Amino acid sequence: HDLKAFDELPEFAESQYRYLTGWARSTTEGQRVRVVATGNPPTHADGLWVIQYWGPWLDDQHPNPAEPGELRWFAVLDGKDVEVDGPELFNHKGETIKPKSRTFIPAALEDNPYLANTEYSAVLQGLPEPRRSQLLYGDFSIGISDDPWQIIPTEWVRAAFKRWEQSE
Repeated sequence: HDLKAFDELPEFAESQYRYLTGWARSTTEGQRVRVVATGNPPTHADGLWVIQYWGPWLDDQHPNPAEPGELRWFAVLDGKDVEVDGPELFNHKGETIKPKSRTFIPAALEDNPYLANTEYSAVLQGLPEPRRSQLLYGDFSIGISDDPWQIIPTEWVRAAFKRWEQSE
């Protein structure tokens, strides 16, 4: 389990991702343990967690944006992902916390040496927007839509959360 790899991560629930990455480990001292995830931009609200999880790279409203490939360090504190200053151990409520690194490397079709020089670009260019730009350019900023059967629009839920946070 020294490598856990995901393809099309937005199709996984965040709970599935977190559970499965919990098995990334090794009994061999010094063995590098890694989780690698790839995927296209989410097309529905269920995949929004990917943009939140990699917020410094993907959320254009993030207060502390990151450069592609830049390492950032995170710890789960009181049930929430919190960005911390670096990999150093620290104490939180009597527990020693070891932050984990995270990064994001964006890519477009032209970055894929196996597909860039094939007819696949013509297939993607024939798709309707926003799916065209999502797949052709790896654009995470467009195209997320609610499920047509969703009763309460996601934007209403976000607005309610903002109101709640502001009242605290």
